[in-house]
Amino acid sequence: LGALLAARAAVEAAKAEGQPLSKAALRGLMKVKTSNDNKRAGLDLAISRGALAESPGPRGAKLITYVHDLEDEVKA
Repeated sequence: LGALLAARAAVEAAKAEGQPLSKAALRGLMKVKTSNDNKRAGLDLAISRGALAESPGPRGAKLITYVHDLEDEVKA
């Protein structure tokens, strides 16, 4: 359940920011009080479900971009 809440928070933060972000920056913007491990798991969950996209960035960074809301998939 913690990862699911974190995934929703990650998607909302990425959507609100409107530009590609590093995983670290996105974790900092996530409005959920949980451990960094849960936040990482939430990011991975959102990426695996296609709600967030990961692309290569400068200096080996992985940039995260909003694709679509997670709500519809979570209810299924």
